[in-house]
Amino acid sequence: MKMNIVDISGKKSGSLEASDGVFAVPMNPALVAQAVYVAKANLRQGSAAALTRGETYGSRRKLWKQKGTGNARHGDKFAPQFVGGGVSHGPLTEKNYRKSITLKMKRKAFCCVLSQKVRANNLIIIEDLDKKKKTAEMAKVMAKISGGSKSLFLADEKHIWTLRLLKNLSEVVVERVQNVGILILMAADKIMVTRGGVAELELRLKGVRGNK
Repeated sequence: MKMNIVDISGKKSGSLEASDGVFAVPMNPALVAQAVYVAKANLRQGSAAALTRGETYGSRRKLWKQKGTGNARHGDKFAPQFVGGGVSHGPLTEKNYRKSITLKMKRKAFCCVLSQKVRANNLIIIEDLDKKKKTAEMAKVMAKISGGSKSLFLADEKHIWTLRLLKNLSEVVVERVQNVGILILMAADKIMVTRGGVAELELRLKGVRGNK
């Protein structure tokens, strides 16, 4: 497929032949939902924890004598049924929330989201970034091209320096092409990438069946 390229002023400066197997993949909602579910599950830290009856701190004095009070026999006050007592079967930090899908499914879901951005005209290929060397200058370029939308800039190997220039801009998220995940991709209103970034995306996603 043919994709347009714009310069730092936002004007069309050329075109690029891109892979249909990466940028023109039909949407598969079920696959994308599964990939998102797995990605979110793998972000869980499992930090919730509760004390068991044996881990609570305090006096172990018997609440009342064994017989003669009319109450049921009982030991200390840290049983689960008492306020301040231990928790039965509570959350533990050892729980593993990690999920997984195959690499082919992961790549395919990524291509589905990427292609959807292309169909919505929300993926922009930009060139001539080397002409701007300051954060303030890059901020103006990004604002002009994205139209003020929340944008994601994918830095290829040649444009690693943009990570330093753009990292302090709240309206722009900067990620390396090789590291970006599906959650960040979906959250962006606009995606900006260089010609080299397109080539790196194709190389990263070449394992998808049907890629050319």
